[in-house]
Amino acid sequence: MTWLDDEASELHPDIAVEVGLGALTATLRRKLTFDDTRRIAGSVDVDTCLRASFPNEPRWDFVVGYGEHAWFIEEHPANSGTNFDEMIAKAQWLRALVRGKRIAARSRGLHWVSTGATVSQLGFSRKRRLLAELGVRGPSRTLTVG
Repeated sequence: MTWLDDEASELHPDIAVEVGLGALTATLRRKLTFDDTRRIAGSVDVDTCLRASFPNEPRWDFVVGYGEHAWFIEEHPANSGTNFDEMIAKAQWLRALVRGKRIAARSRGLHWVSTGATVSQLGFSRKRRLLAELGVRGPSRTLTVG
């Protein structure tokens, strides 16, 4: 049992922590690199765990415990402005879920890993600024954790 087990259950009773990166999709696992894989404290498929409790909400995808920190990761398309609107809603939902919880203090940010082509023309748009204000980094094709 790790700190992630305790703090994830504080978020919602339906949260289930998996060993290592077991909660992540195979595609996402290939896009992540870690400074030291021995420091992985577990992973959670937030979207799947909370689908029944929040069926109509824009649920965030994953959290990975690494060392003493939580990395919130969303695997999502980034090829249109609509995707940015979806990510804003997801980030707002996640922020509300973790507000006041211990895991919020462990956060190393909200990370958007794109599932394909990434739009670049929205570089300084209102949507990108709002994502930054919400703490979302990306979209990026890969993510280095550590």
